[in-house]
Amino acid sequence: PNLRFWQEETTGLTIDFGQTSVEAKMGISVNVDTLYQGQGYGWVTDTQRQLFTSPQRRDQTDLDGICSNQDGVFRVDLPNGRYIVTSTHCNQEQPSKIDLIANGKRYIRNLTLNQHPVTTSYSITITDQQLIQVIHPRQTGKGWGWLNCTIKPMSTE
Repeated sequence: PNLRFWQEETTGLTIDFGQTSVEAKMGISVNVDTLYQGQGYGWVTDTQRQLFTSPQRRDQTDLDGICSNQDGVFRVDLPNGRYIVTSTHCNQEQPSKIDLIANGKRYIRNLTLNQHPVTTSYSITITDQQLIQVIHPRQTGKGWGWLNCTIKPMSTE
């Protein structure tokens, strides 16, 4: 895997979905067409995704996001180890429910989304140098919005 994000510091990686550039040193910006190309990070599935701007403003990374009403599959290559993964989601239209699946295991179940951003976290052990997250809408035709995601290594102390 391309580990260039992890060589400078071990503070973690912030992924900002949408058009806002992240000022954080380890941040990357992801658009609707940022596809996984065999290393690094990107969308794995070719689904319909759109940009949106959140009306709620908690901080700079919450302004823009990416939304869809289909499964969203996003991959990041990273060193093996334990991580805390924090994501912020919302939905611009009618309220909806999503599941978040990481590396084949359902970590967040039946999360209700509306126009107010909601943040979730889970810990995961990476054993094959990749994190594949799936955002799965629980109801047909209802969507999800993903504002940002932070992946931080857990202390080994």
